[in-house]
Amino acid sequence: SRYTGQEDVAVGTAVANRGRVEVEALVGFFVNTLVLRSDLSGNPTFSELLRRVSATALAAYSHQELPFEKLVEELDPERDLTRNSLFQVAFAFENVPLPSFQLADLEVDSIGVETNTSKFDLMLTLSESGGRLVGGLEYRTDLFARETVERMSLHLSNIFQSVTEDAGQNLSSVGMLSAAEVRQLTCAWNDTATRYPKDSCIHELFEQQAAHAPEATALQFGVESISYGELNRRANQLAAYLRRRGVGAESRVGVCLERGAELIVAVLGVLKAGGAYVPFDADLPQERIAYMLNDACVSLVVSESHLAEALPEEVVPVVLVDVQREEIAAESADDAAAKTNAENLAYVIYTSGSTGRPKGVAVSHQAVVRLVKETNYIELTPQDVVLQYAPVSFDASTFEVWGALLNGCKLVCAPAGRLSLRELGEQIAGARVTTMWLTAGLFHQMVEEELESLRGVKRLLAGGDVLRPALVERALGELPGVELINGYGPTENTTFTCCYSMRGARGAGASVPLGLPISNTRVYVLDESMRPSALGVYGELYVGGDGLARGYVNEPRLTAERFVPNPFAEEPGERLYRTGDIVRRLSDGNIEFLGRRDGQVKLRGFRVEAGEIESVLCEHERVGECVVVVREFGQSGKRLVAYVTPRTTGETGDGELMSEELTNGELRRYLKARLPEYMIPSVFVSLARLPLTPNGKIDRAALPEPVRAVEAESHYREPRNATEEILAGIWAELLGLERVGLRDDFFELGGHSLLATQVASRARAAFRIELPLRALFENSVLEDLAAYIANLIAEGSAETRAAASADAIYAAPAVDDEEVEALLAEIEQLSDEQARLELAATAAAPGSTESES
Repeated sequence: SRYTGQEDVAVGTAVANRGRVEVEALVGFFVNTLVLRSDLSGNPTFSELLRRVSATALAAYSHQELPFEKLVEELDPERDLTRNSLFQVAFAFENVPLPSFQLADLEVDSIGVETNTSKFDLMLTLSESGGRLVGGLEYRTDLFARETVERMSLHLSNIFQSVTEDAGQNLSSVGMLSAAEVRQLTCAWNDTATRYPKDSCIHELFEQQAAHAPEATALQFGVESISYGELNRRANQLAAYLRRRGVGAESRVGVCLERGAELIVAVLGVLKAGGAYVPFDADLPQERIAYMLNDACVSLVVSESHLAEALPEEVVPVVLVDVQREEIAAESADDAAAKTNAENLAYVIYTSGSTGRPKGVAVSHQAVVRLVKETNYIELTPQDVVLQYAPVSFDASTFEVWGALLNGCKLVCAPAGRLSLRELGEQIAGARVTTMWLTAGLFHQMVEEELESLRGVKRLLAGGDVLRPALVERALGELPGVELINGYGPTENTTFTCCYSMRGARGAGASVPLGLPISNTRVYVLDESMRPSALGVYGELYVGGDGLARGYVNEPRLTAERFVPNPFAEEPGERLYRTGDIVRRLSDGNIEFLGRRDGQVKLRGFRVEAGEIESVLCEHERVGECVVVVREFGQSGKRLVAYVTPRTTGETGDGELMSEELTNGELRRYLKARLPEYMIPSVFVSLARLPLTPNGKIDRAALPEPVRAVEAESHYREPRNATEEILAGIWAELLGLERVGLRDDFFELGGHSLLATQVASRARAAFRIELPLRALFENSVLEDLAAYIANLIAEGSAETRAAASADAIYAAPAVDDEEVEALLAEIEQLSDEQARLELAATAAAPGSTESES
C-alpha cells in the first residue's frame, strides 16, 4: 500500500490441498492459488488490519477447493501474456515441511531450488527457522533493480519493528523509512540555501544596474535600442505620473500592452511607483478581463489607444501611454525613495481555476529576486542576450524580463503578435540570442523545423510540459555547446522550482527528469499522510522556500487548502504548496514526473483546469452534462476534447425525454466569448449520456475515441486547383485527418496557434512565399487562405511565381494523348544539338518561366 498508494491490495498465495494421491508410489499434494484482497482504508490500527486480514484469509481458505483457473474463467479479466491477470504480487509462508521418502534404492528429500525466472512481478517467501522468520524476495529484473528490492526488504523489516513495538498504532504512524533515509529525502537534497539580495525590491536592483552601466543596452525592440539609463528615466517618469494618480504600495495596476518597449517601461514604472502589475492580453474575452480587473481590485489600467476598445467599458480608469505621452514625459526622471519592501506585492498573474473562474496568484518582490539573482541553475552576465517572447501574462516572462534586466543583459523583445517558426528563428539568429525559454511544444517544433536558428544559443530553457526525449537528444547532438535546461515550476512558486541541465550527447531515456530544486527552494515527495515517499516511490510534489507566492487573491479557503504548513519546517510559519503533480525521487535525487492527481493539464505551456472549461460549458442553456479530457492526436500533439450531453427539454408522446441538438460551431463560439483561445477544446463529442463507473462517477476510461468533424459528404467541396490541394494536404497531415474540404475551418477542425506556426512554415516551403502567421487567423477557412496565398504569388516576382508554379501547371489546358504522341515523335527527330538549341531558345523567350524551360 505504501509503495502503490492503493488501499485495496490483492496478493496471491499458494495453498496445498490435504488430500493425498498415490501415483506410481509417489505421494503429492494438490496445489491451488488463492487471491487475498486486503482492505487498508480508513487508516485503521495495525491490530484492526490483522483482524481484517485474518477474516479474509479464513474466508478464502474455506473455499480453497475452487480451482484458480475456474475463477479466472468466470471473471474473464483482460488477458496480458506478460503478467498474471488477477494479481502480480505473491506471498508464500512455508510452515509445513515437504515430505521425505524412500523410493527403491533412492532417498528423496526436499531441497531449495533457485530459478532464473520469476513467476510474478514480486514474490515474498517466508519460513520459520530457530524462532525467527527468514525468507527472500523474488522479482522480475525488467521491472526492479536489485538495489530497489534490497531497499524493500529493509522497509519491510522497519515495518515489522514498528508494529511489534506498538500494534495499536494507526497505519499512518507506522514507520517504514530509516532515519538516514528521512534525512536524505527531506534535508540533504533540500540543502539549497544561498546568499542573495533577498531584502531588495526588483526596481531597486534594476536601478543599481542602471547606475553601474547607464550606457549599456538594456532593451532592443526592432530598430529601437534603449540603454539602461534611458529605460530607468522613462520608467521613473511613468512611476511619478502613476503616483500622482494614486498608485502606491500594494496598489494593483492593470497592464494591457503588446510585446515591446512600452510594455517593459510600464511594468518597471508600476513597480517603481510602489504598485504591483496585473498583466492581461487584449484578445481575452471582455467578460474575463472584467472579472480579473474586479477580482484583483485594479485601480487603473496602463494601455495604448489601439488596444483600448478591448477593455470593458467604465470598469477602471485607463492611462493610454501614447495619448498621454507628453504628460508622462513632463514628470521627473529621477529615482524616487523606495516606499516598498521585498515582501510587498510585485505582480498578480491569473491562471485557470477549477471553480470555473480564473484565480490570481500573488507574488512578492522577494520571490522574483530569488528566481534570478545568485541562483544555481543559470549564470547570466552582461554579455548575454535574452529573448523576451512569452506573453507578460505568462509567468515565463518573469524569468525573461527580470533575469535579463537585473543581471545587466540585453533584453530583445520579439515583434508583437504571433510569429511563425521561421520568423521566430530569424529573430533568434538576427539578434544573436544567447539565452531563451520556450514552451515544450514550441521547443519540439523548433527542433524539428528550425534547428539551424538555434545554433548560436548557449542556454536554452524549455518546459511547461513533458519534453520528448528523442527531440532532446537530437537538439543536444546537433547543437554543440548548447546547455539545454528542463525548467519545471508552478506559477505559485514563481516560474522555476526544479531544473535539469543537459549537455552533449545523451541516450534518449524513457523521460527527461524535472531535476533538483533551484537555490533557496525546497521540494518534498509525500504520500497521502504527508510522509516522505521512499526513493523511487511515487507521491505528490510539495514545494516551498523563498519563491512561494502569498496565495490566491480573494480566495482564503483555496489558499489554505493548497498552501499548507510545512511539517519539516526549520522555522515556524513555513508553508508548502501542493502542486498536484505525481512524481518520484530517482536514486540521484532528481525528480521524475508521472502525471497529475486532478484534472489540470499543461497545453502549449499554459496551465488549464478542465473543471473551469466544464463549468463554463454547463452554463450553456442547452448543455446537460460535460467532461473535458486531454487526448493525444499523433503528430499534432495533445488536444482538449469536450464530451457533452444535451439538456433534456420535455417528453415525447412515448414518454421518452427529448434533447436539444448541439453543434460544434455553436459551442465553440459560446466558449470563445468566455475563455481564452488555449482553453477552447479542439473537438466536441456529443453523447446521449456520459459513461459511469459502478459507484456512479464518470468513467473517463470508457469515453469513446473522438472523431474530428469534417464537412459532411453532402456538403463536402473538394479542392479545385493545386494551391487548394497542397494546402488541404498540409492541413490534413497536421490535423490527422483523411481529407479537408474547401469550406473547412482550420480552428474548428482542431487547429490551434502552435499548429498554425507549422502551417505557415510548410506553406512557405511549398509555395516559396512569406506567409504571415496572422493571415491564417484572419483567413481560417481553407478556400480563403488559398485565395490569400494565390494573391501573394500573383504579386510576387517571376521567380516566386515559377517556384509556386504548381497552380499554373494544374490550371494549364489539358493535352490529349494524340498531341503528346505527336510531340514526342517531333522531339525524336531532333539531334542532341538541335534539342539543346531549342531548349535555350525557349528559356530566352520573353515571359518564359523556369518551369516552362
